[in-house]
Amino acid sequence: MDILPLPAEALVGSEPLSVAAIAAYVVAAVWAPSVHNTQPWWFSVAGQEISLYADFGRQLMVADPRGREMMISCGAALFTARLAPRSLGYIPETSVLPDPVRPLLVARVSWQRVPRLGPAIQTAVSVRRPPASVLFASGGEHLGISHE
Repeated sequence: MDILPLPAEALVGSEPLSVAAIAAYVVAAVWAPSVHNTQPWWFSVAGQEISLYADFGRQLMVADPRGREMMISCGAALFTARLAPRSLGYIPETSVLPDPVRPLLVARVSWQRVPRLGPAIQTAVSVRRPPASVLFASGGEHLGISHE
C-alpha cells in the first residue's frame, strides 16, 4: 500500500526543534524508571536525531547476567524519548537496534511534523452522515430514498 505525502501547508511544526527542546527531551528520558535505578543508558544527539545506547558498565552482573533487565530499562528510556517530542506536536520515528555492528546502539529517534487534524476530521464526519436524499421518520425509521 502506498502512502501519499501530505501537502506542506497541512503540516504544523515546520521548523526544526531547538537545541534546548532536544536537550529537554533527553533530560526527560534520563528520568525514566530503570532496574534498581541503575539508569543503564546514555544518549547522543546529532542534528535532529537522538541515539540511545546501552551502558554495559551499569549492568547488574549478578542480578541480570544476560542483560535482559538492562534492555527493559533502556526501553523505558526510549519510550520517554519518543513521548517527549509529541508534547510539541511532532511524531517520533524510531529505529530499534539499527546497526548490528554497534550492539550498544539500542535505538535512534527522529521526528517529523504532525498533520493538522481539523480538515481531516471534518471530512471524516461529513462522510459518515447520510446523504440529504435519504428520508427518515421522526422515530428513526427509514422511509426510503428520494429520487428528486
